[in-house]
Amino acid sequence: MTRAELNLQKQAGTRSTISMKLIWLFPAAFIVHDAEETLTIKAFLDAHHQETPFNRLPVSQLTTSTFAMSVLLILLVIVGLCSYITKNRTSGQPLFLLLASTLFMNGVTHVLQAMYFRGYTPGVATAVLIIFPYSICVWRSMNKVHGVKLAKYLAAGMVLQIPLAVGALIVGSLLL
Repeated sequence: MTRAELNLQKQAGTRSTISMKLIWLFPAAFIVHDAEETLTIKAFLDAHHQETPFNRLPVSQLTTSTFAMSVLLILLVIVGLCSYITKNRTSGQPLFLLLASTLFMNGVTHVLQAMYFRGYTPGVATAVLIIFPYSICVWRSMNKVHGVKLAKYLAAGMVLQIPLAVGALIVGSLLL
């Protein structure tokens, strides 16, 4: 067996672990992104409450406090999951990839909203400047995540972000 074949065999047998920095940068990226949303959501909804899809939702009931409470709830879940992933870095990889993919797809949603409304939407700036670069760093650090595997994580992230956000908003409004 050649040296190159031995190296390939060694790499195949070694499961890489997630960088601690990448794990704990996740809540930081989330905080910065959702701070932008929290600070701008009320004014945006007030300006667009008669437009689709907001004209079909009870957006007038959403306050900055309710939104902030929802963000705090999501952050607590994220910190709990990051703690679990830190303790189980190899077996926690799929969960971490799902978190990163969900955050990335949330960023895609913000960009699509900005295109739909033809202007700024809450969260679009940090999606482009923080969420996208962070997610790309996560995927690059896990060199086996690409193609169909990445597409599956992204699809799951797109689906998951909606009930998570709606659920957090509902619980946040019930707590205030």
